[in-house]
Amino acid sequence: MRGILFSLLMLLTFSIMAQPGGITVEQLQNEKDPKVLQQKLKTLEKGTAADLFTLVQYYRRDAANRARVAKILYKKYPDSEQTKMTRMTSFLGAEGVKEAEEILQSMIRDFLKTNLDMEKSLVSSFYAEIPDTANMMRIINTMDDPVYRIGAVSMAI
Repeated sequence: MRGILFSLLMLLTFSIMAQPGGITVEQLQNEKDPKVLQQKLKTLEKGTAADLFTLVQYYRRDAANRARVAKILYKKYPDSEQTKMTRMTSFLGAEGVKEAEEILQSMIRDFLKTNLDMEKSLVSSFYAEIPDTANMMRIINTMDDPVYRIGAVSMAI
């Protein structure tokens, strides 16, 4: 189950990364001149949701800068695909259902007016793996979109 979700997440990430003409993570990693690198980073930080997502990926090993850029992305483009993907990647480091639930609860607090059905679906899948039907259904029943509810139930079966 987790393998399927991880594969889906990776496919979505690659589709978002395909931004023709923009600065790529690889270009940032290969830049030798620190001044040029800093200029590129500043340019991306003032750019589009795709630009900010590029920075989130670039800072994947730098938790402080990743969180800082993610905050900018969340505030500036709350409903973008890049924001959704950034939120979803928060679950990759979760070591079990308890940690996944904590991540979800913090998102619910931080994103009051945002539809988090995709994230809730992922956490319900964590519960389905145990299996813990009661908690799985508790999460599913909080979803706003009936399509996500049906999808989450069908994935759990």
